[in-house]
Amino acid sequence: MNEQLLDELIQMDTWDWWKSQLFVLREQSEYAEAEALFHEFKISADS
Repeated sequence: MNEQLLDELIQMDTWDWWKSQLFVLREQSEYAEAEALFHEFKISADS
């Protein structure tokens, strides 16, 4: 498996995990935690 394909798979898996975590936190009314997770991912994705 080439390195670029592996990187893409890891990014897709990370994206899916991130979306599911946000959903769970919002369902549990953990809005501050959901917002913090959102901003953490946004910051690291911009880098």
